[in-house]
Formats: sequence, C-alpha cells, structure tokens
Amino acid sequence: MEKIKFNFKDITIFFLVSIISNFLTIRLSFISGDIINKIYDKTLMDNLLIYSMKLILIVVLAMGSVTIKNSYRVYLVSNKSGKYRTILYNKILNKKLGEFKKNAPSYYHNLLYSDIETLRGNYLNSKLLMMDSVLLLLGASISITNIHYVFLIIAILSAFIPYLIPKFFEGYMDRQRVVNSKASEDYISFVKEGVLGVETIRDYHIEDNFIEDFSKYKNNLLESGNKLMDIQNLIVASSIFSGFLMYAVILSSGVLLHNRGLISIGAIFVASQLTNSIKSPVIDIINNKIYMNSTKSIREKLLSELTEDKIIEKDKNFSFKDKISIENLSFSYDGENRILEDVNLEIYKNNKYLIIGESGSGKSTFFKILMKWIENFSGNIFVDSKNTNEITTQEWNKEFVPVLQETYIFEKSVGFNITFEENYDEKRLAEAIKTSGLSDFVSKLDKGINTVIKGDGSNISGGEKKRIGIARALYKNGNVLLVDEPFSSIDKKTQEQIEKMLLSLEDKTILNISHSYDENFIRQYDYVIHFENGIVRVFDSKSYCLNDKDDAYDKNK
Repeated sequence: MEKIKFNFKDITIFFLVSIISNFLTIRLSFISGDIINKIYDKTLMDNLLIYSMKLILIVVLAMGSVTIKNSYRVYLVSNKSGKYRTILYNKILNKKLGEFKKNAPSYYHNLLYSDIETLRGNYLNSKLLMMDSVLLLLGASISITNIHYVFLIIAILSAFIPYLIPKFFEGYMDRQRVVNSKASEDYISFVKEGVLGVETIRDYHIEDNFIEDFSKYKNNLLESGNKLMDIQNLIVASSIFSGFLMYAVILSSGVLLHNRGLISIGAIFVASQLTNSIKSPVIDIINNKIYMNSTKSIREKLLSELTEDKIIEKDKNFSFKDKISIENLSFSYDGENRILEDVNLEIYKNNKYLIIGESGSGKSTFFKILMKWIENFSGNIFVDSKNTNEITTQEWNKEFVPVLQETYIFEKSVGFNITFEENYDEKRLAEAIKTSGLSDFVSKLDKGINTVIKGDGSNISGGEKKRIGIARALYKNGNVLLVDEPFSSIDKKTQEQIEKMLLSLEDKTILNISHSYDENFIRQYDYVIHFENGIVRVFDSKSYCLNDKDDAYDKNK
C-alpha cells in the first residue's frame, strides 16, 4: 500500500454525481435570473405556470442531487477510513511481539481512533470536497464568462483575499496536528492507567495527585485542539470578509453594465450567484489543500503501519508428530548479555516437562521463543525435522498453546471467553469445561456459559480465571501446552487440583514453568528441564529428586 487513496470506480461515480449536481445548481441560478427579468418586464404572469413548474422541478432535482452527492461522499469517506482502521488493527494484531512493544498501548489506541479520524476528516473528506469544488469552479467560470468576463475577474480576485492567512499558517497547522496527536496519545494512556489502577490509587490515597495530573493532560489536549480551532476560525472569518467585499463589487459592476445596456437585471442576480460559485470553490480548494497538507505527518505515521510486509511462503499444514529438537539456541536482549547460551535439548510428544530455575535464568525467555514471540535468536529449532522459520505463526499457534500467569478476561460470556467464538462447538466446549474443572462453577451461574464476566474478572475467583485459561487451551486442542507459572496467585489446594488435571492429559505435551521444588510435585513429571545462568540441562524427574544430576543428564534423548 503506497498511497492513501480512493479506488477508480468510487472516484468515477462521485465525479459523475458531482457534475450533475453542480450543473443543476448553476442551471437554477439562470432560471432564477430569467424569472427576475420577467418580473422586471412585467411579463411573468403570461407564463407563470410554466416558470413555476420549471423552477420547482429544478429545485427538487438540485436538492436531490446535492443530497445524493453529500451522502455518497460521507459513505466513501466512512467506508475508506473504516477499511484503513480494519487493516491497521489487523496489522497490529499480527505484529511480532518485539515490534509491538516498541510503542505503548496508547500509541495504538491513538492510531486507531484520533489519527484515523484526522485522516477521515482532513484528508479523505477534503480530497472529495476539493474535487467537487474544482468541478463547480469550472462550470461556474464558463457560465459567468457568457454573461460578462468582468464578473469572472472579480470573482477570482475576491477569492484570493483569504488565501494569504491560511497559506501563512499551513506549516503551523501541520506541526500543531502532531502536537495534538501526541497530546491525545498521552491523555488516552493516562486515562487508561487511571481507570485500571483505581484500586491502587485509593489504597495509597494518591487521588489528589492523579486528579492534578488528569487536569494537566486534559488541558494539554484541549489547548492543542483549541489552537487548531483558532486558525480554522481565522480562515472562516477571512472568507466572510471577502464575501461581503465581493458582493459589493459585483452589484456595483452589474449596475454599471446594466446602465450601459450590456446585461439585464436578471443577469446581475445570476452573476452574483455564479461569482459565489467561483469564490467559494476557490477558497474551499485552498483550505482543503491546506487541511490535506497538514495531515502529512499523520499520513506518514499511518502508512508506516499500513505498509504491507513482504509475504514469505511458509508451511500452512504443520502438525507436531514426534519431537522438538533445539540446537545451539542462544539469545540476548541487549546484544551483550546472553540470557540463553548454546541450549541443546529434545522434547518428545506427550511427555510432561517441569521447567525449574531461579528468576532471570531464562525460563520465560525460552517460552517466548517457543511461542514465536521472539524470533531474533541464534541457533535452530526443529519440529519433526522442519525448521520453525518455515512454519507460519498462525499454524504454529494451533499446535503450541500458552497458559500464562495472567488470564485476560473479556467482558463477554463464559463461553466466548473460552472459545473466542460466538458459534462454538458445544461438544468441544463441554469437554474443555469438564476437563479444566469448571463444571461446578458453570452450573452455579444464572445463565450458565452465557453468563457475562466483567472485563476485569472481578466477579470470578482467581482459581476460576486460571481454569478458564486452561479451558481455552484445551478447547483450542493444541498438542503442546506451554504453562508459565499460572498458579502463583491461587491457593495450594486449587493449584494441586489444576496440576493433577494437566498431568492427566495423556495426549498432550506439557511444559510447565514452576518455582516449586517439592519432591512429590516434581516426581509427577517425566522430566525436569533445569535453567541456571542461561545453561540448560535435562534430567528424568526421579534422578533429579535423588540429586543424581550427573547420571541423569539428557536421559530423555
């Protein structure tokens, strides 16, 4: 996608509708002029019915065509901006995690709302308005020349009076839009934190601080918006001033030409109407061009996000059948300190692996690599001899399913929060609910699986949230469950129940990060993957418990 533009078909239809609409508007001025001449000559009553019907017909057609033109313009602008919003959202959802985290969430909120709204109002809409103005300008210029060329000269000169002020402030408006976009981004970010962190704010009695900061961000947003509005008001004022001046000159010139017998009384009226149809389009063309140019930085920002990535063909029929082979895997966040170094291990299907290590030893980083959240590592990962670089992220995610520390809850039904589908497979859902231990919870809800959970999950317990996270993974039916310390905030009894349930899944490969070193807990797993200072070693669980680490090394190979 190289440019933000309308397609040829849409532009052609709007072009034709605009020509018809402007022709009827100009024709209405001439019919009105004829009626004025008839009144002046006292001959109107001779053909009153014909002129009345002609006037009514043209008025109805003109009003209808203008309504259709404006409605179609609004449709095109809304449809196109909506399309860009959808493409942009899709691009954001498919960003690699590292790329996504380069910007704060408020940056993406602002992109999807404020920046797209700026694009809609000041670029896409202005583009169509400018086209319509050009067509009206051409039609009115040709028509007024047929009356007398003097009126064309007056109209063009009067149109350029308000030009200097908008042109002078064009660069300022562009810079101010950037400031306004940043102020909007900061405001959205602060409001989000203020709402999500309301309990912490109350607990630590820092309401006054947040109210003060809220006023600061709000005022910055209002101030930047008001500065833009001030310039736009100045443009409007200059337009009104030029309008008064134009009519004074037109009427004076018309009277002089009439006194010399060069034009009729009705022609003065037509000329005044057509002059306005020249002046207004010229001003609109100038203003809309300024508005369009002022969105340059916003368009560049959006285009950088909307630009299509180069498509690389990858395996779209991937499935995990035997083993995962990891060879010489190394990774560093800063390019200097390695979190993982030359990791070599094999993970076999349907085995249960407990991943143990101190904080910062590389466990979570290892998981992020297995979830394809990090792809700039060195070394290779093969699944059944196929390199992960040859597998699409979408296909990979069907087989490798995360169960994370925090389960994000959407403010939707229990069923949707598990399946992410409105029309879900009831049998699969029932099985996922049963296996994850949610049956009692669901049976006690007033509307069962159709009960809506609050967005923050405040109307369910921590254990229920964890079980919903597990039910999601089971419903998705991937072969590998990547379990990243999901039990840290729940009681021991619930933890043991969920752990037992996970280990009972005979047809699933389980990799579970844990800080527990309880021997009975460890023995339930087939193998232990031990992380220490970026070095990874694999033991069978029984030998690990016996502390026979040298003999147990790589027994899973």
